[in-house]
This record gives sequence, structure tokens and C-alpha cells, in this order.
Amino acid sequence: MTGQRAGRVDNVDGRGDNNTDKTPVITGRGMKALRYKFSSTEMSDARGVTRARLLSRFVGDLARKKFGGIVFSYEDVLYDTSADHSMPLKEISSEIERIQDGGIAVAIVSRGDPKRICSDLRHAIGSRYWESTHVGYENGAVISTLNDDIQDAYHDHADIDRENITDKSLKAFLDYAMTRKIISDKKDAVLYPHQISILRKDRGHCASSITCMMRLDDGQLPSMARGVKAFDAGRHTDIIPYNTSKYDIVRVMKSHIPKDARILCIGSSGQWPGSDCEMLTHRYSLSTDTVSATASSCWNLLAADTHAEQRVLSYLRGIATGGHRFGISL
Repeated sequence: MTGQRAGRVDNVDGRGDNNTDKTPVITGRGMKALRYKFSSTEMSDARGVTRARLLSRFVGDLARKKFGGIVFSYEDVLYDTSADHSMPLKEISSEIERIQDGGIAVAIVSRGDPKRICSDLRHAIGSRYWESTHVGYENGAVISTLNDDIQDAYHDHADIDRENITDKSLKAFLDYAMTRKIISDKKDAVLYPHQISILRKDRGHCASSITCMMRLDDGQLPSMARGVKAFDAGRHTDIIPYNTSKYDIVRVMKSHIPKDARILCIGSSGQWPGSDCEMLTHRYSLSTDTVSATASSCWNLLAADTHAEQRVLSYLRGIATGGHRFGISL
């Protein structure tokens, strides 16, 4: 909504002319967003006023800036991993196509089975948009368009087969994980060329515990195995190469939109070690669930707690397209 008064978006009021030095009025949804982001102590006294101004500025930017692309995390944003269906709801598909019809580029980044995700997205998004829709598989390690056939690049990963992995750091980590009994059975993990997904059976299999264990073992840890990092993703902990990131798809998107346009990212797990935490460091980013402590990005501006798809629909339905622009009314 490029014509909308930018200083006011729903429950956040910058009190005219976007003057962030003035105290904004924060009520309802705005207060909920602040409670997601900060503790009650951080909202006390002058600090609370400062943080309210930061929220007002962030929401005002979403309404004012020129945007040319939007990046979605797939799991728990477009696809609810706790639901029974296997692909995005029809309502989500319709909203994505509406955005693309308005000239907004769309990209999706995922961490699940690439073959299944490619198939599901092709069912969800019209074929006329496959060539312009970028997909980042394996937490962004492999980025291609939806038009690219990836079926032959991925095999059956049901068994622990070290040869499925092409990254040397991941191979070294797999040897370490099996020695430390992090992985002891073929049902404990799924292997991809650039990702190991470990089933989280207990606290010792979560990203923070694995990271701590590796630091404690630093003296005995093979040097090659140090080149990985861990993130939690639902029932799994993903181990990926250190130079891989979901944020990489943002960099790819920048070459496919006007130079003066910006990109919005929407994910679900913005707090470390959540799998979207790196992508949601992007200046213009929204979360459907957990947020980081950084005030300049990764806000949750939802009005109510609902299922994952209903959360992203709340964001999508607020996007008004026109040329290479959109604004959000929350």
C-alpha cells in the first residue's frame, strides 16, 4: 500500500510524518510483538520507549519501502510439519500466485527431502512461474529454479550410506557422530549430499548440545569436522557445512529484482539454534513463531496463535501488490 499513511500501520502509530523521535502509541498487536521480542525488564522505563520506536520504524519501513521479492522458509511456514497433508494449502498457493502476478519475485528455501519438496511445489505453483521461482534445497546448499529437474541428483537416503554425502566436512562429522553415539543406527539420521538430519530423540541430540560437545572435544575433533554447524528443525537437528546458509537465497534473489528494490524474508524459527535464524537476520524479515533479540529484524507481528499456514496467510493477505512494490497492513 504505497499510498497508505506510512506512520500508522494497525496498532502502531508514529504520530505523523514518521518522526521516530516522538513516542509512538503501541497497543494490542504492537504490544504482543514487543512481548515476543523483549522481556518485561527490557520494556521498563526509557528502554521500553526506545523499543517501541524501533517497532514503529520497522513496521513503517514495511509500508514505505520498495520491495521486489519475498523469500519463504518452506517448513512450518508454507507447510505445517505437524499437519497431515503434504503440500501448501490451496489458499497459500493462491496468495503466492497473486503476489507473482503483481510482479513480485518469489523464492523458497527448505531443509526436507528435495525430491518431495520439488514435487509438492510444482503442484502448488503454476508452471508459468516455475522458471522464475527459486528454491534453495538442503538449507540453501543447492539453489535452482522450480523448472530444474532435480530428481536424478538425489537418491534413496533411507540407509546410512557415507557415499551419499559429497561434502568432506560432513563426512568427517558423520564419523565423529558415530564414534560419540550421536548416530548409532540407520534410523537415527537421513543423509543428503550437503546435509545430515539427525533425529532428536533426547536433549543430547539437539543443536546446542551437539555444538557444546564439539567445542569440548575440540582437541580430539578432526579438523575437517569443525567445518560444520547445527540447527534445530522440528524433530530433527540439521548438520550443514559452515559456508552454507539459508541466507544464500537472499543473495541470489538480489540479482533477479530491481537494484533499488528490497527483499522480505518470512520464516518461523528466528531464535538460535532455529533453522531460520540466519535468514531472519535480514533487515526486512518476519517470523511466524520464535524471534531473535535483534530489534532491527525478525519481528513476529501476528495477531493470534494459529496453525503454521494460517500464520503465513495473515502476512500474505496483507500484501498489496502493484508493479514491483508491496506494502503490508497489519
